[in-house]
Amino acid sequence: MHHLFKVTMNGKSKLVTVEGSHDYAISYISGYVQALRDKFGNLTCKIEVQKAPSNVVNNGGTNV
Repeated sequence: MHHLFKVTMNGKSKLVTVEGSHDYAISYISGYVQALRDKFGNLTCKIEVQKAPSNVVNNGGTNV
């Protein structure tokens, strides 16, 4: 199954595509966000994740 998430950090957004079950997609995106927090710090950035609208086409995770 194909899942598409919009990850927003410091005003910049990126679409992230995940193939697999719903549980796998949630686990993957959680790890993705944790990696961002490890790299940039918990307090210096706000990270927001939402399921991308169905009318958005992802071109390999390009910035929006």
